[in-house]
Amino acid sequence: MVEEDVVKVTSQYLRRSEDQIAEVYEQLGIETLSDLAASRPDEIARAFGISEKTARNIVRDARKEASKGIAEPKTLAELLEEEAERDVIPTGIESFDEHMGGGLPTKTIVGIYGPPGAGKSQFAMQVAANVLREGGSVLYVDTENAFSPRRLIEIGGFDEEEAREKIGDRFVLRRIVEAAALTQYFDEEEGEFLGEALRLAPKVVVIDSISQPFRPYGARDKLPERSRMVAKILNAVLKYCTRHNALGLVTTHVQANPDAFGKRWQDVAPTVLKHIATYRFSIEFKGRTERVIALEDAPDKPPFEVEVELTDRGLVG
Repeated sequence: MVEEDVVKVTSQYLRRSEDQIAEVYEQLGIETLSDLAASRPDEIARAFGISEKTARNIVRDARKEASKGIAEPKTLAELLEEEAERDVIPTGIESFDEHMGGGLPTKTIVGIYGPPGAGKSQFAMQVAANVLREGGSVLYVDTENAFSPRRLIEIGGFDEEEAREKIGDRFVLRRIVEAAALTQYFDEEEGEFLGEALRLAPKVVVIDSISQPFRPYGARDKLPERSRMVAKILNAVLKYCTRHNALGLVTTHVQANPDAFGKRWQDVAPTVLKHIATYRFSIEFKGRTERVIALEDAPDKPPFEVEVELTDRGLVG
């Protein structure tokens, strides 16, 4: 049955009765605001015989309505209930998951940074592989044109037939290498992210990495613009993850640390990510295949470090 809110959003743009609008949506299989928000405007336009511009406005308004309630005030009891509803997504690194109470909590954004080759992408693919193995879906945004499907299959221990027939439709890769295109993709009104996410229902959304597209924005006068764009992206991901009990996993780059008494590397993630991410980790070299993953920031856990090894099947420790 078509929800009243779906008809209400649409009736602002069409001179048709509520029953006529509901009948068209029933034929399209659209019942909820989330269904409408995930719809393609061209399909809506054809079904109603309207312009694509009008259809885009209908979908845009559905997305606005579907996003309401994210920032509403909540009591402590409501917050505790919301926290109890969170899932944890295992990374497959036993010592790490033990410290984290089973894995990475959903309804959060998790950031991980480290030098090139340390294993940030391996970590992200390992989390993705665990979700796929448990029957979930993954949306993976690759900004460095470096994602390897063969490596994901290797880490997950899948054979090729299994990957094609049982997993293929539950994993979607988006290659977006420019900052403007990335920001447009995550635009809550006009971009494709929300519709794609609602159709796929990913348990984890990966952005690997959010640093690369914004390298041209490193100059001081470009920093405010970079912050606005990154905030737009992360807020869209966080809203989806909060409403749909999912995890946002974001990798970032580093730069050499000139301080002789500090770490060799320092995080160059946009400041807004440091504020929005609930948990932030670093991953550092310790040897040719040995790595150290450290919890840098968390609201509910003390800092810790775990030693892991980078293997054919991912990070083990």
